[in-house]
Amino acid sequence: MYPKPILSLSTCQIRHYCDEDIDSLSRAANNPQIAKWMRNTFPSPYTTEDARKWISELASPYDFVICTPDGSTLMGGVGLKKRSDIHHRTMEIGYWVGEEHWGKGIASEVVKAFAEWAFAEYDSLLRLEGEVFEGNAGSCRVLEKAGFKLEGKHEMAVEKDGVIAANNTAPEVFVLTSRLLRLNPEYYTVWNDRRRLLICGSLSAPSAGSSPSRALPTSSPTDTTTLSSAVSSSSSSTTTQPYQDLQKTGSSGTTVDDGIKTREDTIRSELAFTIPLLMEFPKCYWIWNYRLWVLGKAVELLDRVVSRGIWTEELGLVGKMLTRDRRNFHAWGYRRHVVAQLESAALSPDGKSPESLVVSEFEYTSKMIRVDLSNFSAWHNRSKLIPRLLDERQADDVARRKFLEDELNLVREALNVGPEDQSLWYYHQFLMLNLFDAVDSSAIAPNLNVSERVAYVTRELDDIKDLLEDYEDIKWLYEALLEYTVALAKLESRSLSEHETEQLRGWLVKLQQLDRTRRGRWAYMRSELGLS
Repeated sequence: MYPKPILSLSTCQIRHYCDEDIDSLSRAANNPQIAKWMRNTFPSPYTTEDARKWISELASPYDFVICTPDGSTLMGGVGLKKRSDIHHRTMEIGYWVGEEHWGKGIASEVVKAFAEWAFAEYDSLLRLEGEVFEGNAGSCRVLEKAGFKLEGKHEMAVEKDGVIAANNTAPEVFVLTSRLLRLNPEYYTVWNDRRRLLICGSLSAPSAGSSPSRALPTSSPTDTTTLSSAVSSSSSSTTTQPYQDLQKTGSSGTTVDDGIKTREDTIRSELAFTIPLLMEFPKCYWIWNYRLWVLGKAVELLDRVVSRGIWTEELGLVGKMLTRDRRNFHAWGYRRHVVAQLESAALSPDGKSPESLVVSEFEYTSKMIRVDLSNFSAWHNRSKLIPRLLDERQADDVARRKFLEDELNLVREALNVGPEDQSLWYYHQFLMLNLFDAVDSSAIAPNLNVSERVAYVTRELDDIKDLLEDYEDIKWLYEALLEYTVALAKLESRSLSEHETEQLRGWLVKLQQLDRTRRGRWAYMRSELGLS
């Protein structure tokens, strides 16, 4: 038994939902041509379970079936949604009709009659609104025939399937972002606006879909048409449409292209746009951040082979940047990120087995160190690569010991040339910590016994003392001697000898003279070591 209709029209009836509507609802609503004009909460595909959930849980007393004149077969839906707060006397109308019933005037008859019924049924109702996508011309005509009038268009208010309906002045806004960023790339808000405009256009991506929930069966709005029983206030919004026109770079800067570029063209164009900015402002965080975002879009939107090609080109570019500014901290961090992406499964040549670049990157640090021994970033990157390099080589104890000796020899030779260089001492300290600290998976030679470790430390201490004879006014030598002597005693599980204590006392006096800014630190260390 079907519910009694609230309206009987020439083409259909309007009544409440019932369990008998489940099958016909799932059949009629399961159509992407309907879903594209609906809100994101309208499921697509529309399953029998979705229909059952709508009828049993989600539909409200304001939701109705559009059915055949005999009341037996669902053809669509129509409903009302109450506004709240100061708009509590306003309702929104929503409707849809199955594709097989299009072009028969059903929607026009339903909306007109249902609107009249709503005003008669609800005494407090002052205003009835309908919202449709700007591109849904048929639905706009239905509302106009029913007496609705166009009051305005919402601006930057809607995201449907991952695409944002954007201002139709977006091309001009995009050009403006280019001009502003050339003046000052520190305007991070402008970078965000640029992202938003691209996401609205050719860098948009479909969403993973939405799940059914309580909502009116209408589209998310870009246009808003309204009907009221009293004087209505006009909307202040303006027409919106998805931004599609993208920029192209040239000698005169960024301009609006006549056509819609492909995603690859857009990504390459944006990467090209940032290059002059990076050359002029190589340490501006926001440029690097935006460039990574664009490259991330390449992974998200492009074919794996094409995307890998773009990321490989990026590795070449950052190499050129580091040739210009070898110690640029941002560029080194950026390089590590690019390498990590190229090594990821998402960009692997076969889509399955990630390709390791650790050997080539380790060789790159060697190259950069040979050019400039003071390149702290190169030494730092080298220290991060070593554990992976040894693991991938499956190095045994002999190979690991040989590697440690080679690295100690490398930094020792560098210290002989530039003992005043803090970068070299930091790397030397990293190597020495492999001898002092407890064995872990990242140690270069984890299986060295205590006597072997002591031998390495003693040799390094002797070499530093030799350097001290020629460079007695460099504080780094005293810091290293102080740290390594104390660590050696701990390594051998013994107390400091009297001779070592006298040496430490003398080195601390010298440090207080050479490093007056940290005199308090050295005085505290003297106290901690019991040398007062």
